[in-house]
Amino acid sequence: MKNSFLFPHKLRVVGWILFICGIILGAACLIWELEIPGFGFKMRETGSLIQSSFENFTNELALMLVVSGLLITAFSKEKVEDELIAKIRANSLYWAILVGFVVRFAFLVIQMSYYQLQQHTAFVETHGLIEKVIGIISYSIFFAPLLIFKLRFQYLLHQSNDVYALDRLYYLPKRPYRLIAVLLSVPLIFIYYYCMVNLFVPDYLTVLSIFASVPLIVWVYTKEDTEDEFITSLRLKSMQIAVCGYYCFLLLANIFLYSLAFMLALSPSIEIIAIIFLISFNWRLNRYNREQGGLAL
Repeated sequence: MKNSFLFPHKLRVVGWILFICGIILGAACLIWELEIPGFGFKMRETGSLIQSSFENFTNELALMLVVSGLLITAFSKEKVEDELIAKIRANSLYWAILVGFVVRFAFLVIQMSYYQLQQHTAFVETHGLIEKVIGIISYSIFFAPLLIFKLRFQYLLHQSNDVYALDRLYYLPKRPYRLIAVLLSVPLIFIYYYCMVNLFVPDYLTVLSIFASVPLIVWVYTKEDTEDEFITSLRLKSMQIAVCGYYCFLLLANIFLYSLAFMLALSPSIEIIAIIFLISFNWRLNRYNREQGGLAL
């Protein structure tokens, strides 16, 4: 199960330095609202409720350091790259995306419940601390898949001495889950973005928007007609491309997008990862099947 999408092992130290510096700077931005003097400029003539006229880029720098550091440390080669390491990496990516989805879904449910409570009662009006905690968690959700992958990988690396001792990875049957996932994905993603760009939407649409990632995750975790070593290798490459692709997209958005535009582009983290995976995996599988005289769905 050869994997060529990895950084050199020597860059891992650089990754840790970037990550630690980014965490310290990010914590200072979130807790003490630190802004590096002179590290910003006027973006627009007048500000608004959601967009300031002046932008300081201290938090953008912190985000760039954290993401770059995590990417390098997570996807650097080990000193010895063998079949066991490849299996551990595949297992870790499997759980990183799945657990990242569960964490984000649970957070969205809690966040929606809180805002519904805020609209109908006066109980939370004075709880500014809750608002700040929600903001910090929502910001941290961006890093969940990469952090989970890193933690899972290191845990398995120190626990597993045999490729056969790794947990078995489970996938849903292709029928009927694949068809259901395909039919529900597009309308739910449309509802999700509609709710994000409109301040006042019916409650039922808000509830539906929370489920936008569910059919995509179901699609990602359904079996192929034949599950073998080749399919496992395709999954590993595509999952790694998906995670790396999302965080590279995050870095670009961090540079070119600001305020609301940044949130609109990056908040559907699991959806973006799932879509990149599905495109990469199915493109590779279809190419292989065409060479073999078949076609994948």
